[in-house]
Amino acid sequence: MPGLSRARALECLGPCNQAMVRWGMTSRLRAAHWLAQVGHESVSLRYFEEIASGAAYEGRQDLGNVYPGDGRRFKGRGPIQITGRYNYTKAAAALNLDLVGNPALAARIDIGFLVSGWWWWQAGCNQISDRGSDDPTVVALTRRINGGTNGLADRRARFARTWGLGNAVLPSGSPEPSPPKPQGGAMDICPTSSGNGYWIAASDGGVFTFGDAGFFGSLGNVKLAAPIVGMAARPQGDGYWMCGSDGGVFSFGQAPFHGSLAKVTLAKPITGMSAAPDGDGYTLLGRDGGVFNFGSSRFFGSAVGMVRL
Repeated sequence: MPGLSRARALECLGPCNQAMVRWGMTSRLRAAHWLAQVGHESVSLRYFEEIASGAAYEGRQDLGNVYPGDGRRFKGRGPIQITGRYNYTKAAAALNLDLVGNPALAARIDIGFLVSGWWWWQAGCNQISDRGSDDPTVVALTRRINGGTNGLADRRARFARTWGLGNAVLPSGSPEPSPPKPQGGAMDICPTSSGNGYWIAASDGGVFTFGDAGFFGSLGNVKLAAPIVGMAARPQGDGYWMCGSDGGVFSFGQAPFHGSLAKVTLAKPITGMSAAPDGDGYTLLGRDGGVFNFGSSRFFGSAVGMVRL
């Protein structure tokens, strides 16, 4: 990476390798794209915390910044600059780290690479990388990470360098295996609103897409506290949720996170979920007929005491 000192490279090498192996950046295409994008976002691994104060993110509800001070508190950190309460909350739940209570953890080299690798993986960047070494792939990754095309010229130049290194970009000691595939029994199927596709979710959090259903991430490589038992998609088709039997909720794409029951003592396990009509909420269903509403989802009653167990 241009301007990267040897001392800094050695400091980052181990954590970067570990993140690449854990989150599947183990093919030449994936590794080259990852290193190029991370190199741009962190200015050749120099900055693991955004230089700006984060005030510009204040009140950004699309980032989950709904409380005063969230913009500064959840500014960009890590080599890929994870930003916003929403992303910090998702990463905290997925990695079992207190990133909401202590967001500065994401600026540590070891945790920063772990969080950034997780974000890359759940955002579907591996699948985008698999498309090829052409410019449209670089542009697509840039849009997925940045939301626009800021710094595109530098990202292109960095990818040209990393791609030109061949298999030297692979994590140390790693062969070039096939991408990991989600495993676990299929447990739910969600149609798209157009009727021209659907998602299938597995109990380990793996997600399979068909037709016009888009891929926004999965939990196939994450150690879960409880199996996935339900899936619901936004009517807009731009995201989905999955829930565990313990009431944990995981959101992907533009599906907003409004809370979960993961820390609540439940009378019976959760067995399924559904999306609110406007795509801004969801409902969890307990095996005893209990109903739990989040976001815009409305409560009309439950079947507790009426369901035969």
